[in-house]
Amino acid sequence: MNVIKPEYQTPLIGAYLILIKGGKILLSRRNDSQYKGVYSLVCGHVEKGEDVISAIVREAKEEANMTLEPASMQVVAVIHRPNADYKGKIIDIIDFFIFADDFDGEITNMEPEKTQELEFCDLNRLPENCTKQVKEALILFKEKKFYEKI
Repeated sequence: MNVIKPEYQTPLIGAYLILIKGGKILLSRRNDSQYKGVYSLVCGHVEKGEDVISAIVREAKEEANMTLEPASMQVVAVIHRPNADYKGKIIDIIDFFIFADDFDGEITNMEPEKTQELEFCDLNRLPENCTKQVKEALILFKEKKFYEKI
């Protein structure tokens, strides 16, 4: 018996790291074809059977050589993108933004094919060319709101 009806959405789930130290946020300048040169956060897709906190812990290690403590992290914003352009296809994406303010390890760009650089930027003076979902999530975070659809 198939309980998932064809008309139900099956969203892609994203996990994003909001890592703030001393009023600065860690940004990732992308190097992939869709977002080349655009700023985002350390992020990735949630794999089958994985929760969003575990996904961002894994992604932070893979992308930036950071070890994060799951118990100290929390989801602070959710962005729903029901008509997102993902690699030339329109799909449904739900992005979870997870806050952390501590990590172990030395931040290192572990995936230069996907990331041009990792850098801390002033939280109140972000680069103009940030992805829309990151801009919206940081507004939610600052205003202590939780959810937005874009």
